[in-house]
This record gives sequence, C-alpha cells and structure tokens, in this order.
Amino acid sequence: MEKAFRKTGIDIIGDVPWGTHLCQFYETREDLVDILVPYFKAGLENNEFCIWVTSEPVKVEDAKAALKKVVKNLDNFIKKGQIEILDYSEWYTKSGKFNANNVLQGWVEKEEQAVKRGFDGLRLTGNTFWLEKKDWRAFADYEATVDGIIGQHRMIAICTYSLDKCGASEVIDVVSNHECALIKRGGKWEIIESAERKRAEEEMAAIQEQFRQSQKMESIGRLAGGVAHGFNNLLTVIKGYSQLSFIELREGDPLRGNIEEIQKAAQRATDLTRQLLAFSRRQVIEMRVLDLNILLRDLDKMLRWVIGEDIELVMYLPEDLGRVKTDPGQIEQMIMNLAVNARDAMPNGGKLTIETANVELDEKYARNHVAVTTGRYVMLSVSDTGVGMTPEVREQVFEPFFTTKEKSQGTGLGLSTVYGIVKQSGGNIWVYSEPGKGTTFKIYLPHVDEPLKEIEETTAAKNGLPRGSETILVVEDEEGVRKLVVRGLEGQGYRVLDAPQGLDAFLIAEKHQGPIHLLVTDVVMPKVNGRELAERMASIRPGIKVLYMSGYTDNAITHHGILEKGMNYIQKPFSVDGLARKVREVLDK
Repeated sequence: MEKAFRKTGIDIIGDVPWGTHLCQFYETREDLVDILVPYFKAGLENNEFCIWVTSEPVKVEDAKAALKKVVKNLDNFIKKGQIEILDYSEWYTKSGKFNANNVLQGWVEKEEQAVKRGFDGLRLTGNTFWLEKKDWRAFADYEATVDGIIGQHRMIAICTYSLDKCGASEVIDVVSNHECALIKRGGKWEIIESAERKRAEEEMAAIQEQFRQSQKMESIGRLAGGVAHGFNNLLTVIKGYSQLSFIELREGDPLRGNIEEIQKAAQRATDLTRQLLAFSRRQVIEMRVLDLNILLRDLDKMLRWVIGEDIELVMYLPEDLGRVKTDPGQIEQMIMNLAVNARDAMPNGGKLTIETANVELDEKYARNHVAVTTGRYVMLSVSDTGVGMTPEVREQVFEPFFTTKEKSQGTGLGLSTVYGIVKQSGGNIWVYSEPGKGTTFKIYLPHVDEPLKEIEETTAAKNGLPRGSETILVVEDEEGVRKLVVRGLEGQGYRVLDAPQGLDAFLIAEKHQGPIHLLVTDVVMPKVNGRELAERMASIRPGIKVLYMSGYTDNAITHHGILEKGMNYIQKPFSVDGLARKVREVLDK
C-alpha cells in the first residue's frame, strides 16, 4: 500500500499516512469536540468515508450538532452515505457484549466497502467511556491487534480515552498500542510518543494525582463555603445582640464580663469562618494592583515579632519586580500564615527566607503542573530550615482542619486559607519539602501591566458611632439577622422599614409616602436575589443607594469572588458598630 499522506485536521499532528493509529486522552466533552470535529471535517473534505462511534460524554446528537457548526452541508454528506455517527451499542457491543474479533473484522469490511464505493479510505474514531474494568484487558489486546493490522489498510483511527477511567498502568497500555497520544496540558494539546512509555507513565501518574488532589480540594471547598455561610448568619445575631446588651449594662455590672467572653468567642468563630471562606474561595475580595516588595517591607517588623528572635529573617527583593492584582489584606494574611507555619516548624530556631522574582512559566513547567497556564508571573517563595514534611503530610497540607500540631496549638486552617487566597487571586501554589530538610512554598501570581494604586486607609469615627435620620429599607430573609439590623439602625436614629423578601420590599417601597434613602439587602434570598431587587427598586425609587450584605460570595454582585466596581458591601458576620459606620459611609457618598 502506498504511503499517501492524509490531512488530519489536527494542527499539532499535521498530515499522516494511511495506517496511522492515534489516541486522545480527554477530561471534558469539549476536549473531544476540540479534536474530533476538525478531524472529521478534514476527512469529509478529502473524500474519505467516516465513522464516529460515540458514547458518553458526547452522544450521537451531540456529535452531529458539534460537527454541523463547522460542516454546514453535513446533512448532504449523511444523505450520500459518506459519514455514519453511531452509538457504541450499535458497534462495540452490538452482539450484547464486546467481541474484539467481530469489531476488528467490521472495520476491515467498512474500509473495503468504502474503497469500492469510490472513497479514498476509512477515517474512524471510537470512544471507550463505555468500557468496564473487567473488559479492559480484552480491549487492550484488541487495540494491539488493531495497531498491527491498520497499517495494511487505508485507515486512519483515533481512539479516545477518559482520564477519569485510566490509571497509570492503563495509560501505558494505551500509549504503547498507538503511534502517539494527544493530551491537553496547560491549556494546550501536546503529543506523547509511544517510544516514551516510561516517561509517559511517570508524567501521567503525576498529572492524575495532581488532578485528583485538585478535585478533592474543590469538593472540600464547596462544603466549607456552605458551612461558613450558615454560621455567618448565626454569628451576626450573636455578635450584634451581645454588643447591644453590653452597651446597655452599667459599668461594673458583673454580666459585662460574661458578655465580653461571648464576644471574644464570637470573634474567634468569625475568624474561623472567614478562613473557611478564604479556603473555599467564597470570600469577597477587592482587587488592587500592588508591588509585593512594598507590601513585604511594610510587614518586616510584624514578621520579626511573629517568628521571634531565635529565627533569622532574610528577604531577597529585586528592584524590578513586576506588579500583581490581588487583595492586599488577603496577601498580608497569607504571608503571616506562612510565617507562623515556618516558625512552628523551627522550635529550636532557624532561618526564614522570603524571596520574590519575575518568572516566565513555559510549556515544560505547565506540562507537569495541573491548572498552570504559560505566561509571566511574579513568584513569592517562603522557605524555612525546619523539620520538613513526609510525603503523606505534604499531600494533605492544604486541607482544612488538617494539622500535625497538638489540638491546643492550631486549627488546621492556616495553610488551607493560603491555598484559597492564592487560587482566588488566579495563582498557583506548590510545596517542596523533605523530612529534616525544611520546606519551601512557591506562589505564582499572574503579572499585570496596570499602574500601582494607593491603598486607601479608612479611619473610624472617634466620637462614638455615626448617627443619622434618613429612611432605610432592610431586606433580609433570616429573621434573627433582620431584627438585629433594624434594632441597631433604629438605635442610631434612622427610620427603618423592613421586609423578609424582595416581593414584600417592592410593596413597601410603593406604599411608603416619604423618601427611602438606602436599601440594605442580603444577597442570597429566595425568589428575588439582592442584585435583582436593587435593579428593580431603582425604577420605583430613583436615586436610592444600596448596601449589600452576605456571608459569602455570590455572582449576583461579584465575579469569581471579586467585588464589582462601585458595589457597597458588608461581610457577615458584622458588628452593630461596623454596620453603623458602613451605612453612614454609603449615605455620605
């Protein structure tokens, strides 16, 4: 058979001869469409008979719809019999179970029929998502046979495999039975040559482990965010009413001491929930362009105080450091958490080294690190000479509530908070450690070319809480929180209207005779959320100002947790005085 080259339609592959046997590893249905649609488009345009055998996650109708977007006359190709799109049950398990010989013979017969009908050859693909563990060995043997036979025929084949269903040993089987494998790393398709089986085993095992760890962290994050949201409403009520009670008690009243302890406990609980929100990336952040070096120099004294005199602090901060866009308060918290972690790892003293640098992450780095894209970054490295970590500890180090310290010495949220802050800032974090050799955390934040912005400082009112006489409409579905907000604002002189949900708020706004100066609304509510309420309220009450309150991020007022420009927001749980100051600030804008 002549070695006529055929267009694959896949840029990274280019042209290949008849008899080429390829495979693709995918994670999503988009990955499949990304490769198979141009692959079949090229086949149809070059007089090849095409067969697409589908299964989850791309079914027959999905495949047709995706192909029709780029092959406008697909229906004509189907009518003249140049392409068949089949469910796997019509091909691989047509007899009720997988039979390798029948399937292989079927391909050969299809190729012979295609040539007789005037087509140049056969182009095919089959997805293996249907394949059960018990059938894997038989299918691997079938693939090896296909690899040997396909070279004798006018065929080009791509077999597709879900990474979720392939372990390291399966990956080796697949790669060894194909001329090359396609895999997406760092957002780009790459080729693994079958000759690199050993490297493929190591790389795929590492990537799968990183992917598994990433999925686990995401699941834990969703759980943590939900728990924190529920607690924030409760803590708002506890903090608010304990503060009101404290204010009403006379100096020297023995109950003041009890309430002070309640307030301290509520504050500790607040700190815990905020750490959970940071880990789960549901903390509302205000992004600013900043220079990490300036921030680190400002933290120098605080860091030295935190780590103690028996630990040497060394900073390497280059003058030409690029800028990043993130929340400065959260970055400060992240650095302090890493410093505390390093201090605890060096009970007998040691050295803490903090370094920044401009780096370029290339394709080689992205290939070996899940979720990393190539480009310019600013690196922050925090290293200690402490006791180090075992591989088992290193694998769990970012999980919330995981700690190697005694119960009285840590919550297990310090490093999970760091992880959440980095991820919400669009960056990545990696830990390198061995027992007895210390630990290094490397954080990569995307470089930006925007100008620096000064961090504005706000000063609290010195002469008691700010007061007012304006009319405020409070909308909150949690009754305890709503009553607290109403009582707190009335105590500062405001006239307060309240509603448990958006529909009631509209009725109040329409019936109220006087002006309504401010809408204070929860974000996540049934039927009508806070953003929708504010937008519709503006048509009823033009010029009304809005203050949102919530226990965690919601896309109604944020994008990936980043507060939209011009939005007024107060984070639950808040104190009565915090609410009073924020309300006055919004009214005075």
